[in-house]
Amino acid sequence: MQQGAAVSQEPQSRREVILQAAEAIFADAGYDRARLEDVALRVGIRRASLLYHFRDKAALYEAVLDSLFEDLIARYRRVLAGDGPAGTRLERTVDEWLDFVAARPAFVHIMLRELGNGVSERSRPFAVRAMPVFTALGDVIAAGQAEHALRQTNGLHVLMVLAGASSFLTLGGALVVTRATERSLSIADRDEQRELLLAIFRKLLGTHGPRPVVED
Repeated sequence: MQQGAAVSQEPQSRREVILQAAEAIFADAGYDRARLEDVALRVGIRRASLLYHFRDKAALYEAVLDSLFEDLIARYRRVLAGDGPAGTRLERTVDEWLDFVAARPAFVHIMLRELGNGVSERSRPFAVRAMPVFTALGDVIAAGQAEHALRQTNGLHVLMVLAGASSFLTLGGALVVTRATERSLSIADRDEQRELLLAIFRKLLGTHGPRPVVED
């Protein structure tokens, strides 16, 4: 009986390994240049074995997006449904976002590629999966504004500013290279980025989360 249980878990385990490899390849190469052969090679299987789990590249890409967005929305919903005023709960999403990006850096690369490609039928899978994230955040912003706890500004614009700022702070360091050492510089470490993102929330939406304690 235990043998049968172990066998039944193997396809799911292999599927997750494929998704992890595909996530990295889609981030590095983009959808058009990513090849199923490259994913199979990274996993150490044949292309035919990969097609057992995903019928084609489009299905694999959508499964990667599902995995990314399910992770992100679960993190956000956990803190947005917690205690405290709207502003405090929104500020908690900054840590969730930074933890998510640190764990799954491919997301930022994929997001920027999708945004750069513009609106098309090809962008629809990403847009559909992004909508629940914006809805969850937007609902809390709207509730806070209705209670006059947050500034009456466009919540979607604030979220886009935050996403854009974080993306450039995360990836921009790769473009800043010192000739002496040829090492990429980091524009902002996690703590610096966190404070910058919180400052945007506080400036644009007037959130009132906990401030850093200034020690004498």
